[in-house]
Amino acid sequence: MKARLERLRETLSGKRWQEIWHLADSTLSIFLFFPSMVFYWRGIWDLYGVYIAPHESPERQWWIVTGFGACSIAGYFAAPLLSHLLSYTRSKVVRVIATRAYLYAFAVLAMAYWRGVWCVADSYLLALGWPVCVAGLCISHGFLLVLRCSRTTIFPPFLVNLDTRRDVLSVSTCFRTQVKWREASSVVRYSLDSIFTQFFILTMTIISWRSSLSLLDVFVYPDDWLVSNLVSVGAGVTATIVLFALETTLSRVGVYIETNWRWLRLVYEDAVYLVTFGAVSLIWRGAWNLNVIYIITDPKVGGWVNLGIGSVLLLSLQLMSFAGCCGCAYDGRDRVAADAIYPTKYLRRYFRTKQQQATSDVTPSISSREMTTSSAESREEGIWTVSTGTSNDVITDETDVTGSSLTDENRASRSDAASSPITYI
Repeated sequence: MKARLERLRETLSGKRWQEIWHLADSTLSIFLFFPSMVFYWRGIWDLYGVYIAPHESPERQWWIVTGFGACSIAGYFAAPLLSHLLSYTRSKVVRVIATRAYLYAFAVLAMAYWRGVWCVADSYLLALGWPVCVAGLCISHGFLLVLRCSRTTIFPPFLVNLDTRRDVLSVSTCFRTQVKWREASSVVRYSLDSIFTQFFILTMTIISWRSSLSLLDVFVYPDDWLVSNLVSVGAGVTATIVLFALETTLSRVGVYIETNWRWLRLVYEDAVYLVTFGAVSLIWRGAWNLNVIYIITDPKVGGWVNLGIGSVLLLSLQLMSFAGCCGCAYDGRDRVAADAIYPTKYLRRYFRTKQQQATSDVTPSISSREMTTSSAESREEGIWTVSTGTSNDVITDETDVTGSSLTDENRASRSDAASSPITYI
């Protein structure tokens, strides 16, 4: 029986089957994973308006929500602490419960910061008209490009973050600071980097999004709200399908550019993700507003219903990292894979080609989280290190992470993985 299953796995891992899995992953990303995120975000977004300072003036409420969301900075320190503590247990159940609880809690705080900054931008910036929206988009996205963090603006359906990643509790900061918790200067640098990432990079990301959607409000059938959103979601889905269909071609072009003109690679990647950001803005605007129109308009009831549906879907699909990612993405960090440029591998994570299996389970998430040393190694050296500049040793099965023994063959495989080129997920 075991031999038959292995032969079946090898068959399904063939090159021809990879194209089928790619199509399946793209379909799931558009029609299942992305709606799950919309349900969750719309639910928690509405509930903040219902329960946090509802009797205050709108401006005061927005600042209160922003202040509550600012507490998400604690996630940059809670994640490595939790990772360190989990290194002492071999229980897979404990690890799953602890990591999902952290991801959910951080998602709640992160969404508060999004709503607060979003509404403050509405009041003080975007209310001045579309020229200010253009300026806001150019300035905010320009900062992200200069700091090489523009990929932070990319969300589902162009992103799949599995909660089973080994680096799910790792944090990526803008300047990829390494920290040793017993060295005061190192802690200070990491703290400053975390603060900059959370309150500048994330704020620029939110302003980019708000400016982009405000421009769509102005120019896409502004006199007919329903038609405007139907056109938006239709155009967004179409653009997403086209980009997924061209993904292999885009990847091969990227490999060619990286091989012959390495200096041009970052420009190419930024251009691809800028177009992707446009597609994501369209599909999110349309889907969100249609959700508000047709799935229980009342903020309280609709909020709880959407939050419940989104939470169940994200947790059951092991995709809570969608909403609970901590840190930012870093442009040009990974080598371009020949078969994929968007981190959307879900089924392909389980049915990989023999070559992919040989080169390991090294697959960074869009948020570029990573750990330089394992928790066990850090304990032995008397340090506790978090980094954001090296390869990820990511596995789908969490059993090995929790301390189960590894065979020599597995250790060798992971050793090879650490030195192999990193590809997009």
